Amino acid sequence: MCDAGGLSELGQDDDRRDVHRRGVVRADTAGAILKIKFQEYSGTTLVGSVSSQITLSTSWQQVSVPYTIKSPGSTLDLRLYVANPAPGTAFHADDISLFVS
Repeated sequence: MCDAGGLSELGQDDDRRDVHRRGVVRADTAGAILKIKFQEYSGTTLVGSVSSQITLSTSWQQVSVPYTIKSPGSTLDLRLYVANPAPGTAFHADDISLFVS
């Protein structure tokens, strides 16, 4: 599992704002399903999440996960993973960014 970007702490002024995590992904071999999970925590309590998936290719593909913050002062976690990968399955992620609007 790849923790892309780790946890980002949000201040009190970020209440109910939209956030986007963006980046590019690719694989050495096409065909695996990359799952993208974006979660929001208040302390240790999960207060919201969104997930998406993309079929990996050998070319760089842009991914974006939009989300509306539910709790002020929360933390955000982005996870990229291939569930039950075949031996030797690998993917690459680059330029992962967080935007708050």
